[in-house]
Amino acid sequence: MIDGANVIRYGYSMDLFAGVNETDALAAFTVWGESVLDYYGLEGTLEPVELTGFEMTRDALRENRIDIVVIQPNEFFEMKDELDPTRLYCVESADGVGVQFLLLVRADSGIDELGDLKGGRFSGLDGGRTGGMADIWLNTMLMDRGYGMEKAFFADTVHSSNNSRTILDVFFGKRDACIVSASSFETMVELNPQVGRKLKILAESPRVIDVLLCVDKEYSQVHSGHLFDALEVMHETVSGRQILMVLKSEKLRKVSQEALEKTEEWCIRYMQLMEARENKGEALP
Repeated sequence: MIDGANVIRYGYSMDLFAGVNETDALAAFTVWGESVLDYYGLEGTLEPVELTGFEMTRDALRENRIDIVVIQPNEFFEMKDELDPTRLYCVESADGVGVQFLLLVRADSGIDELGDLKGGRFSGLDGGRTGGMADIWLNTMLMDRGYGMEKAFFADTVHSSNNSRTILDVFFGKRDACIVSASSFETMVELNPQVGRKLKILAESPRVIDVLLCVDKEYSQVHSGHLFDALEVMHETVSGRQILMVLKSEKLRKVSQEALEKTEEWCIRYMQLMEARENKGEALP
């Protein structure tokens, strides 16, 4: 609420929508919000608030400048005191909730373990829903084995939001390794079985939540019902499906405690390793 008007302020970062036109993304959210308000006979408007970085998002929540926010899990665990733990939503795709990552190399490369990639050419995911969590998984593996961070470990790194191109770069020998989602690799293998024969999986992550739609704790205490009901049936409306297309998913669903705990374990380990590096005075990217 702002000055008595029913204004729903939703925070977002364009980093989560890599490869998506910002105008199209905002239009999709606006049309969906207006249709929800109209359906329930409510007066109000949606107000987008672009956020850049963790600190800006945290401050916006603490100062009650946003009501709903789309963030990555590692950000949620660092600011969860500001959010309603009973109003957490994640995206569900054809292959289920969350994402699994694969570290791929050529089968004939002679690379059999992570350490063999030291000084190699690496291609990662650039932003979007999955990019941040992919980086967390890779850097956690590297730090756990004493190899440091990605930028110091590899001689050359590039990042792309195009999974298919990333896979093909390793297939054709332009890159030594890449990280992609398991679903994108499976699709590529179905289209071209030779990819599955030429590439091998060096490491695979557990399935974790890659993005969360969260509700400000104070906003949630004052408002209940219609908006939250609408989130869970977003996939049943044309305007809702437009948003889900932007998020490259099929529906929103409430986060299960089990899924949240698995994701939290992963994020906490990453934060512990980063804190240990910082305490040692090691340079961080």
